[in-house]
Amino acid sequence: MKEENVIKIICIGSPFGTDRIGWEIADLLEAEITFDKDLQIRIIKEDRPGVGLLRHFEGTDTVFLIDAVLADKPVGTIVRLTPDQIENIKSVFSTHGIGLAEAIELGKALNVLPKILIIYGIDVGSLDSADLSDAIFIDAKQQFVDALKQELSKLKNG
Repeated sequence: MKEENVIKIICIGSPFGTDRIGWEIADLLEAEITFDKDLQIRIIKEDRPGVGLLRHFEGTDTVFLIDAVLADKPVGTIVRLTPDQIENIKSVFSTHGIGLAEAIELGKALNVLPKILIIYGIDVGSLDSADLSDAIFIDAKQQFVDALKQELSKLKNG
């Protein structure tokens, strides 16, 4: 099914430790993004999808991926990448050896990436069970939501 006008925001996470941040961002986005007739937005939560991520690329032109990352930056830093830059960063978790970077590389090889694919990561610093209600994570989640709203506004306005 062709969904070229649908913008997919795929929030990757798991129920473990700081990797939950992707799902918490999905909840914030659902509460804060204003849906209108000009932008069809679908927010999707995925639990470490591996190559299953590729099914979400089918038939759509614009995808934003959100994941917890270890980027050797201060905790809470938001990192924005394109598919060509993804090898510079590691996803927190991988499934059967296939993480976000590997899935995107496979998508490139299979020529199934959407026209616009933006990867956002929030550096979580470690895989521990840090409290995502700490101020640094609350600020990072809100900064991310604000940044994504700006991106969506740019898409809407051409």
